[in-house]
Amino acid sequence: KIKGILPNFGFILSMVKYADDFPNPVVMPPISVPLPFSEYLAQQNLTQLRVAESEKRHHVTHFFNGAIDKPFAGEEIEIIPSYPPDTDLAIHYEMKAKEITDKTIEKIKAKAYDFVLVNYANADMVGHTGSMEAAVKAVEFGDSQLGRLVEEGRRNGYTVVITSDHGNAEKMFEIKDGKKIILTEHTTSPVPFIIVGDEYVKNVRLRDEGVLGDIIPTAYRLTGRDPQDYINQIKALIESGEEHPEAIPGKVLVENPEVIPQGQNKGKVMVIILDGWGYREEKEGNAIAAAHKPNFDYYWNNYPHTLLKAAEDSVGLPQGIMGNSEVGHMNIGTARIVPQQLKRINRAIEDGSFYKNAEQLKAFQYAKEHNVPYHLIGLVSDGGVHSHIEHLKAKLRLAKEVGVKVYIHVLLDGRDTPPRSAVKYLTQLQNFIKEIGVDAQIVDVIGRAIGMDRDNNWDLEWKTWQTWIRGDVVEEPGFVTRVMRP
Repeated sequence: KIKGILPNFGFILSMVKYADDFPNPVVMPPISVPLPFSEYLAQQNLTQLRVAESEKRHHVTHFFNGAIDKPFAGEEIEIIPSYPPDTDLAIHYEMKAKEITDKTIEKIKAKAYDFVLVNYANADMVGHTGSMEAAVKAVEFGDSQLGRLVEEGRRNGYTVVITSDHGNAEKMFEIKDGKKIILTEHTTSPVPFIIVGDEYVKNVRLRDEGVLGDIIPTAYRLTGRDPQDYINQIKALIESGEEHPEAIPGKVLVENPEVIPQGQNKGKVMVIILDGWGYREEKEGNAIAAAHKPNFDYYWNNYPHTLLKAAEDSVGLPQGIMGNSEVGHMNIGTARIVPQQLKRINRAIEDGSFYKNAEQLKAFQYAKEHNVPYHLIGLVSDGGVHSHIEHLKAKLRLAKEVGVKVYIHVLLDGRDTPPRSAVKYLTQLQNFIKEIGVDAQIVDVIGRAIGMDRDNNWDLEWKTWQTWIRGDVVEEPGFVTRVMRP
């Protein structure tokens, strides 16, 4: 619908590649992650199943496959529709965990998959609501489904790995100067890693200081197969220049692999990702620690376990930057530390190459030569997941240098940053515009749940489109249009 009425834009430029069917130039070329684990499984003629709800659809497909959208041979994907975006997850904390469990059990009973990946979104998505009470309930409900799935997985011959992609629910609030500060963003906490399996598993010793990129090599080793061939292929890609030189292949976390049974009949493995389930010793504001979770606690206390780093340079992000689902699943699914776009763009700004980028200069020159404004659309925050306000500032510096007028279409955050923090970032942006003297203005503001919907709610995207392209006034929650409409 939207593509059918695309205006005749003179030039469209994005910071990174948005999708394969968007041919527009980009400032930072796509991350090249050759040979994700899914492709390696296909090469070995092994079957795989992935199950999640639609809120995490792209994480268990696109990102897990190293930003490759085309499925590989032997892949089966089951996506359970999430609740609509206006659903209060503080009330519906159960989300679709039961349906995910039901579907996974149905599938593994019908077919013996070599590899199964399951994502439960409760701790992450309900953690974003800022409600400690709801987060505790989400963790407890997630634990009930974890117990069901592990039990059925074990009954069907799977060794089960329980882990996470980043922290969130383990830090719901903090007390500063006697005031309770609600937190909804992700954290830099480590995440759990547990192996549940046959009696031999209890003799497994796990290394400390692991990272998300170690999950797959370890899981593959638990099937009785040697992941060294896969790791060597990743190393060869790095050495040949086909993979980023700063990528670091994962390793097997098992210190004593000789205890793992070998033989003709290779085992099956199931990896369960408890999205947003971090580990933190402190109990204050910790929904994970506060929850009654008998299944998780039993696995943690009775089976080999360790903690994995899931943020900062351990997943290819700058120091101090929290992990997230996109980065987490990419590191897990490609079995390596993947240098992320955020880090690469930051470096380009620091060394000055950002301001000399050929495609970027073309776009600014087009606006100047045709005497038209340069429109910037993006998430305005320092969350560092989908964007960063420092990148917007760099764009504005370049706009001043070239001498073009800029209209800014703001998407607010409140998920990767604290709720109700929009004023902070809008004030920062307006002050920066005034400070450097660039000819720029904010023309409209839209909430990210609307303008960045990822659950196929096209009516929301259509209203966003009308605001940006036609300048329509949309008098609904989540829209602040015509802030300074030219």
